[in-house]
Parts: sequence; C-alpha cells; structure tokens
Amino acid sequence: MKIVCRYCRECGASRFLVGFAIWVLFFLAAKSMRALPQHTGHDAAGPVPREILERPLPLRQGIGKVHEAVTTSSPEAQAFYDQGLAYLNSFVWIEAARSFHQALRLDPCLGMAQLGLSEPAVRVALHRLRQRYRQLLRDEIAQTVARVEDVDDELRLLLGALAG
Repeated sequence: MKIVCRYCRECGASRFLVGFAIWVLFFLAAKSMRALPQHTGHDAAGPVPREILERPLPLRQGIGKVHEAVTTSSPEAQAFYDQGLAYLNSFVWIEAARSFHQALRLDPCLGMAQLGLSEPAVRVALHRLRQRYRQLLRDEIAQTVARVEDVDDELRLLLGALAG
C-alpha cells in the first residue's frame, strides 16, 4: 500500500517528493544562515544582549545540586561554576551564562567556566536555526492552503505522512 499525504492526492506525487521538498527547505534555511556576514552576532550570544549575560548574580539555593571539581583557588568561583552547571542541567541558559561569567570574574584562569559559556552559546544558535527553519516551513505551507488558519493542520498532516 502506497501512503501519500494530502498534498499529493491531487498530483499523485510520492512521499519521496514531499520529503525532498522538506529537505530543500532545510537547505534553503541553512544557505540563508550562511549568507550572513561571517562575524555577525559575535558580540552577543543570540538575541540576548551581552550586558544581560554578563550581569552579576548572587549564589542561589534550590536550583539543584551539581558539583564538578575544577582547578581554582577560589571556593566562591567553584560555587558559581557549580551553579552554572545546575542551571545548564535545568535548561536555564541565561542564568548559566551569568553564573559562568561570575566565576570568571572571581578566577579569570578558570578555563572550565569559559567552556561552560560555549555550550549556552551553541544552544542559543541552534534554537535560532530551528526558529528560522520552522518559519520558512510555515511560510512555504501557507502558500499551499486557502486560509492561513489551516497552516497548523497542514503541517501536522505533512509530518504525519513523513513519519508514517
């Protein structure tokens, strides 16, 4: 039994063509990201202004217990590093970055805090790419439906056909 999605019933195209169309959209999204100047956004991690990411914060209780021993002579820098790890594990990227910045203020040689800052930056960039891809896909589907309100239903049908 050949499964075709709602898009393909009229034209007889196979799931392969629908999958290929999604691949093309992904390629276009990636190409549009590469079209940005090479150093665009290097002075801020995603849409969050640098002054917010570097704003000092206190040590907080109740965010989780995580400890990873790092090479530092400052117990306070160790505590802020651990707090940053706890925030990372809780998916609270901005507070994680603020905690790692605070640890670096206390011990500028704490390389693990610098490494901790790179993970939130990567996750923010991936989030931005997913948002861009999602918007491109929604825009493309909006051109195939009569009403804008039908985009979500069409998206569900398309993804269901590809998964099934």
